Amino acid sequence: MTLPVMIDEVERMSGLRLCLKPLDPDVRSQTLLGEVPPPNRLHFSPFCQQVKVNFNHRCTQCDMGDVTRKALEHTDPFVHECHAGALELIIPLVRQKQLIGIGFLGQFRHRERGVKELPELTDTLFEQLGAVASWVQSYLLREIELTLRPNRVQRTRRERILFFIRSRLQRQLTLEDLARELHVSVSRAGHLVKELTGSGFAETKQRMRLEAAREMLAQTMLPVESIAGHVGYEDVRYFYRVFTEDTGLPPGKWRQKHTRIGESEA
Repeated sequence: MTLPVMIDEVERMSGLRLCLKPLDPDVRSQTLLGEVPPPNRLHFSPFCQQVKVNFNHRCTQCDMGDVTRKALEHTDPFVHECHAGALELIIPLVRQKQLIGIGFLGQFRHRERGVKELPELTDTLFEQLGAVASWVQSYLLREIELTLRPNRVQRTRRERILFFIRSRLQRQLTLEDLARELHVSVSRAGHLVKELTGSGFAETKQRMRLEAAREMLAQTMLPVESIAGHVGYEDVRYFYRVFTEDTGLPPGKWRQKHTRIGESEA
């Protein structure tokens, strides 16, 4: 699952906005935190806009002072009430005792807490948000660790090739792009893909796109058309055709068979 897909699914499930703030420049430049869509990098909302007219300095202190301190103390996701009364779920991203990023999922009110201008969460959704935040935290830290693990420079060429393709499924990736990543000629890159994966570049890329599509069909409620775009298929009809040829079922039917999601989809 790509980062934009994860953000879309979390926001769709919760009805709230997810902001992800990288705090370490090196981590941002080397991991998926550098791929956060621009709108999701800003901790901003209509409510914040009103508050910051008069209390911008206090908002900055709250985000980068109070929240940062609590994130290092708690490490697990927790509910934070800002100086203006808005509630948010804070998702600390801590690696090797260093805070490398923070997620903000909100804003909302719950029971007696929070300001009236914000949406009120039911008790059930409030409890579910904790599980969602924990899942987001686990997903991000796992992906970051896979990229930054100490033996990254020792990673085999096969691992590098598969990671490079998997992390860029949404793009129209070419063999030339892979050759630049491996610092080899285009011809050599093609030979390496065939030798190390057993398939050519185009076939390997399509196999990984279909694997990602199956994962999203089983684990999310995103529409089939949206999933096709997220894994790099600009032509939805073509996606339906190759998916059906690969699995024996169209995407909607495959989802029905493997999950309880999308019972009305074809």
